[in-house]
Parts: sequence; C-alpha cells; structure tokens
Amino acid sequence: PRNVCLQIPTVPEKVRDITGRIEVSPKSVRVHGLAGRLATGEILASGTITREHTPYFNLAVDIRRVPLIKIAGERLKGAGQIVDSLTGKFQIEGVPDPRTWTGSFDGLLRLAQANGADDIPLHLSVADGAMQLRDLQFTWAGGNVTASGRAPIHLSAVAEGTVVFEAIDLNAIGKL
Repeated sequence: PRNVCLQIPTVPEKVRDITGRIEVSPKSVRVHGLAGRLATGEILASGTITREHTPYFNLAVDIRRVPLIKIAGERLKGAGQIVDSLTGKFQIEGVPDPRTWTGSFDGLLRLAQANGADDIPLHLSVADGAMQLRDLQFTWAGGNVTASGRAPIHLSAVAEGTVVFEAIDLNAIGKL
C-alpha cells in the first residue's frame, strides 16, 4: 500500500502515510516493513499472522518519537506536560485471545523536566492478559520516582500499581 491511513480502535490518533508490503496467501498474512506516521512520530511493523485452524500472530513494531499522549488519549490526560514521547521496540505473539499473548517493550520514555528532557529506560512485559511495568525509576523535580504496575489488556478492566515519590520539590512541579 501507499499513503494509506489506519485507525486503531484503542488509539485516538490515526496512523497516516502508510507504505510497505503486505503478502496475503491462503495460509497467512505477512507484513514486510510496513511504515507510517503516528502524530509526529514514526512506526515500522513486520510479522506474520496465520490464517489456519488456530490463528496465530507474531508481530514486531518499532516506535520512534511517538507522542505518548497521542497513543493513550484520555487515559493519560494531565500527563501531557510531563510525558513527551516514546521510542522503542514492541514484540508480541499469541492467538486471538489476549490472555495468551506474550511479549515485551524495550525502549525509552522521554520526560519533560524544568531544565530540559530526560530519556528514561522503559521495559514492559506482556503475559497472562496484562502488561506489566516493574521498577521504572527516574529523577524528577529534584527527587526520585519509582513506579510499578499491571494493566490488563482489556481496556474495561482496572489497572493497579504503585508510585513512590521521594524528596520531590513541589515548587519545581508548578513551573512545568
């Protein structure tokens, strides 16, 4: 395809200017270097989706400088002043039932700071129907923040987690 748009149901922003190659056969769909723009960032996807008796998929998506607020929409309202963009590689595989999915995301989360921006290593895992974040640590407003959490893949389910703030300068937060 060339210059196609795609609306992903859980993402408020459309993926635009899609180019690449998709190979469709009776047994599978292969995605070869499908590239597109998501807001001001880029995505590149590749992988296979089988169309046999038990459908199965294995996909890899490279994400480059995608504004996180454009992916999460209302789920991150108010965080747009802090969270800038996301860069990394998301890999996932399984059958159509989300409880079977396994995968990971390894990348960088760019956070706005009063004195610039910081790239924070971000590692997520996908298993047992949920995405899990463990010990995301970064310096913010003169102090330290540590976050862990678990978010079910089903958007109607409740996410849970903890965020620990240590020695945060509340005056610095007001300047962002």
